[in-house]
Amino acid sequence: VGAILGLALEEETLEFVNSLKYPYGSLYLIAKRYYNNDKLVSIILRKLEESENPNFISEILKAILVLKENIENWEDLIIENVRNFQIVDGSLINDMQESNLISQGLIVNLLNEGDKWSLEFIRESLIDNPEMLEQWHDVKNEFIKILKLTTVKNSDEKNALLKKKEMILKVIIDLQVEELVNICLENLQSLEDKNLKKLAVFSILKFGKESLLLELKELMKKDADLAKVVLNLIDILDRNEWKFFY
Repeated sequence: VGAILGLALEEETLEFVNSLKYPYGSLYLIAKRYYNNDKLVSIILRKLEESENPNFISEILKAILVLKENIENWEDLIIENVRNFQIVDGSLINDMQESNLISQGLIVNLLNEGDKWSLEFIRESLIDNPEMLEQWHDVKNEFIKILKLTTVKNSDEKNALLKKKEMILKVIIDLQVEELVNICLENLQSLEDKNLKKLAVFSILKFGKESLLLELKELMKKDADLAKVVLNLIDILDRNEWKFFY
């Protein structure tokens, strides 16, 4: 009787998955329960082909990561669909990291591409896995190179560079990596964009190391505009409104 009931429940569950057209947050749990079910794998892969809903695609990809040992080309399916649907989902990114799909090379390539989705994906990946930035020297070196870069060929390159710098500075604020905070201080006066300068100052203030603050104080004595930025941000910190700043 138990076996019959189990088969009935399995069939009902598969019919339910087959009927899905919209995101279902527990799809990955169904994948865990019926891990070795070929019919479920077939349904999941067909849903992936048919859907155009990024949120649904994200849930399907989480299920595929559970079922990956039964899917020959699972790595390509995940990467291609995350790119094609421009998905930035912290839970999916963590699952991808656990499956070793987020590599240093991938992050560097996305940084070079520099489009809006790529930069958002990089930031989300590093926020959720802060140890990666400490371990991945190539990524850290790319960040430093971009922060130091001041010469570009045209306005398009300038805009692209500004967006990359903004993302990197926000990551520095998020993760408080001392080496990168030092780079912010070293390159503070070369940042012409006011928003970038505020972000760089903010990273230093939030980090709060005395030696860095003393160096910042010396720069303020020489630069009245910088002093205004710093004092304004100190006021924001004092009012505990810094979370709304970036």
